Amino acid sequence: MGNGVSIVRELEGDFIEISSDIVVLLADSVVLKSDVAALLADSVVLKSDVAALLADVATLYGDVAVLLADVTTLKSDVVTTSADTKSLSKKSPPKCAGGDARLFFI
Repeated sequence: MGNGVSIVRELEGDFIEISSDIVVLLADSVVLKSDVAALLADSVVLKSDVAALLADVATLYGDVAVLLADVTTLKSDVVTTSADTKSLSKKSPPKCAGGDARLFFI
């Protein structure tokens, strides 16, 4: 009979230890639930940030396209100006009765 009492006391000790472990696990699960909720909130914010960045990228692509068009126009203008300059430099200056009609400013 003494042996039975000792087994019961050992089982009671094990039960108390298991109960204590369950309380710790429940507390941990509450903390984990809170952490998961915080992570979900962060993911919503990150999703919003990514959407804003994608919109910015789309705007930047548009800006780059406009700049490339401007560069193409400028390149064309430079070619035209260069051709005009060459054409003008080949022409002789107008003459007048006294000779060269160019004016020099001092």
